[in-house]
Amino acid sequence: YHGAIKQFTPEKKSGFIACDAIYAEAGQEVYAYQDVLEKAMAGPGDYVAFFIHWSSRGQPQASNPMIRLGCSDGMFALKGTYKPGKDPTGFGFLDCPPTKEYFGRDIYVHKDLAVTMTPGETYRFNAYLNRDNMPNASEAEPCEPEWEPIPTDLTEFRRVEVDGKGKSKGGKGKGGKGGKGG
Repeated sequence: YHGAIKQFTPEKKSGFIACDAIYAEAGQEVYAYQDVLEKAMAGPGDYVAFFIHWSSRGQPQASNPMIRLGCSDGMFALKGTYKPGKDPTGFGFLDCPPTKEYFGRDIYVHKDLAVTMTPGETYRFNAYLNRDNMPNASEAEPCEPEWEPIPTDLTEFRRVEVDGKGKSKGGKGKGGKGGKGG
């Protein structure tokens, strides 16, 4: 499953994920415990892929492993090394160990983004799942190999609006001020 984290409440140590597939099936959002979100370094506004289990009350709950695929607020969720496809002027791939472990494959890079990339270089990037639920890079920029994604801050209440496809539209932090994403 995949969707955008819609809300996190520190006092309750939990949040909710907007996931169209679960909403269509159960008519509710996915509950997520703080520890599951922390392991994925994810918070409100972030796009995640996750597993589901059903509570004894019939509530859908996000389970580990969860992986953060995209960040809001201009941040990046992932890091990988670019390698071209069979045709060097066409598509390519980002070799990203966490996503390879989760999905069993590299991140696909469309030719429009691939032409801006250099083989062997390290990139920080965000991804989405295509209609076949396979990871595709949505945006990328060069970075140092030492760069690591920044975890989303879960110390303050934050709620974001999401569109009908479980994607973040940005968000508001405590007191209506812009929240700081990771």
